[in-house]
Amino acid sequence: MWADKKVSDVIPKGQEEEYEKLWEIPMTRLSEDTWEEFSENASLVYGYCSDNADDAPIGDKRIRIDATNWVIYNTIKEGLE
Repeated sequence: MWADKKVSDVIPKGQEEEYEKLWEIPMTRLSEDTWEEFSENASLVYGYCSDNADDAPIGDKRIRIDATNWVIYNTIKEGLE
């Protein structure tokens, strides 16, 4: 697995609350209680490569790249500028 910067690494100091509130809109599983753990552990982008059929969700070799958090971050950043 490969991962980019953590969410907490890119949020500007002093704007943590604004980002948290806006991030919770598209990510409804987030809350005030889970934000700190999420932001310190979630990567903006991650990639996963499986060469073992047991590890792959479809039962085959695959590569998955997920940039959901990067899209959310950029949307929030542009909206706050």
